[in-house]
Amino acid sequence: MARTVDALRKFLSDSTQYYTRLLHSLDTMLPPSVAQADPASVRLSKQRCLVALGDLARYTERLADTSAASKDWGHAAAYYLEAASVCPEAGVPQNQLGVVAVLQAKPLLAAYRYTRAEATEKSFEDRTHGNLMLLFRHNKADDDVLPSQPSAAAAAATAHSLRPLCVRFVSVVVRGVDLSPFRPALTPHSIALRAFVEGCFYRVCVRLLFSAGGVISLHVYSQARHPPGLG
Repeated sequence: MARTVDALRKFLSDSTQYYTRLLHSLDTMLPPSVAQADPASVRLSKQRCLVALGDLARYTERLADTSAASKDWGHAAAYYLEAASVCPEAGVPQNQLGVVAVLQAKPLLAAYRYTRAEATEKSFEDRTHGNLMLLFRHNKADDDVLPSQPSAAAAAATAHSLRPLCVRFVSVVVRGVDLSPFRPALTPHSIALRAFVEGCFYRVCVRLLFSAGGVISLHVYSQARHPPGLG
């Protein structure tokens, strides 16, 4: 098994060197006449090289002797981001960024990336749609992490705990799912939000009343000091 893993690591390293050289050749050795004649094909070739380098970096990190929590997917993400900037109309880089987001346990970011991949001019439609549906299915079980009675002690974790719910909202937009499963989870949060808004409204009203009272008092004082002339 160890020999197989070592051979796979060598293959990934050799492949990374190959695509790195190919990308360098596209940047430095391509005749200007060719680049000017068909710039779209050149950008597409660069994008494919960068996506391949990102995939290789992701596979290499998977084989690294580290725990899942300590793995660094930033190297792969950097290649995908560069590919997206080189060829923004292509959906593959956004799809691969969604894969990285899943590995980073960021479902909301993954939903965003997959949705962007489907919205591109050259979408990675079949694969991206499958990834998005799989994300929705996996995320559905995470709704149980939402606290039934939000408290001040849980305020720091509110943003994190609401992420699965946000992903569910995206699934509703994409799939047209019935909203009834959201009601048990939304009710306690809507009550807390209503209390917060009502408290803010009360404070604003008090300030307005005091401000209005101050203006009225100032006006009365001014009238007393400088009564209007008789016309």
